[in-house]
Amino acid sequence: MKITKRQLRRIIKEEKAKLVSEASLLDLDDYKMLEDTVLGAIENLVRSGYTREDAVQALQTIAMDA
Repeated sequence: MKITKRQLRRIIKEEKAKLVSEASLLDLDDYKMLEDTVLGAIENLVRSGYTREDAVQALQTIAMDA
């Protein structure tokens, strides 16, 4: 199952809201840089033949294991 860009943006928006509400250690500039990096990684994986869902799942797993 693939997720659309719209769904990915919604997920990122929800996660951003959580981070902001939890008074995250990341300031908004750092968050934007992280968001751009993650989205770029997803796009690179998709261009390499992975599904968007697999790319997002892999990045979520990496983040949870960090």
